Amino acid sequence: MMHSGNQFYLYSQYDPALRAYYLDELFNQNTTLPPGLQAKLNSRVIFSDSISSFPQNWAFNKTSTSLNHVQSVSGLVYSSLHHSLSIRATQAATPDVFSYWTITVPPTGIATGSELELRVKIRLDNVESGGVSIVLRADAGSDVAAFKTTQGEIDIKGTKDFTEYAVSIPYFRESVSQLESTCYFLGIL
Repeated sequence: MMHSGNQFYLYSQYDPALRAYYLDELFNQNTTLPPGLQAKLNSRVIFSDSISSFPQNWAFNKTSTSLNHVQSVSGLVYSSLHHSLSIRATQAATPDVFSYWTITVPPTGIATGSELELRVKIRLDNVESGGVSIVLRADAGSDVAAFKTTQGEIDIKGTKDFTEYAVSIPYFRESVSQLESTCYFLGIL
């Protein structure tokens, strides 16, 4: 009722102050946001990847071997620095199968309470069906400590030149051991 979008990761066991805030806000809508969730006034890039002809640390996966999605590193169509990751398909997938590019990075040098934002430039060429979604996930050991996706919130379909999309996690938890950035291809290209 109080929050639109993905409510499954609104707060977790790693956010006792956030849980307390939401309970207080339930009875008093003028409750002040905890300091870690207030607007951030400065930013710093902690990871920026320029895709090369041999992308390091990026992995391509598909949830079914019969899925006809094909990955490549394109040197013909790109937004910056000569290459981009690509996924192509000739027929639609069923809703429960998809392909994706993903990268996992260690969260070095990020202060607790920082807002994390993932920005991705995506070019679409006749993408239909489920479309594309991006995900930013923070893991604490084997647990998902924070999760944000464009799926169900931003419709990434159709035909468009490179367009920047973003997702953010408002509060970086001290217990996070790795960050994962993923671009899911759920449609047909």
